[in-house]
Amino acid sequence: MTSVNYVKIEEKDIPFKIGGYALSLFLKQKKIKFSEFSKALEDDLTLLYEVLYLGVQNGYKREGVQNPFTLETFAELIDDHNMVNKFSELLSESMGGEKSNEKN
Repeated sequence: MTSVNYVKIEEKDIPFKIGGYALSLFLKQKKIKFSEFSKALEDDLTLLYEVLYLGVQNGYKREGVQNPFTLETFAELIDDHNMVNKFSELLSESMGGEKSNEKN
């Protein structure tokens, strides 16, 4: 079971969870092979925001709480607080099997 990770922004803990199944459905919908995923992220920054948002949606779902963000408001929030790299690290950890339950 993939644990829920948290990123603290504006005194709020934002949950993030992305598992293999959710990611595989996302990639299938986008018609991207897993082996080409890293390259696709480099080529299309919008794709990165979408997959990070998927992790936030799944995190809130796991917590049983309604997601207060849209893709646009989430992207603006993480841009405004320079947190793209932090969420990207969580995505990489999720893909690599590392588990963390830290609140940052």
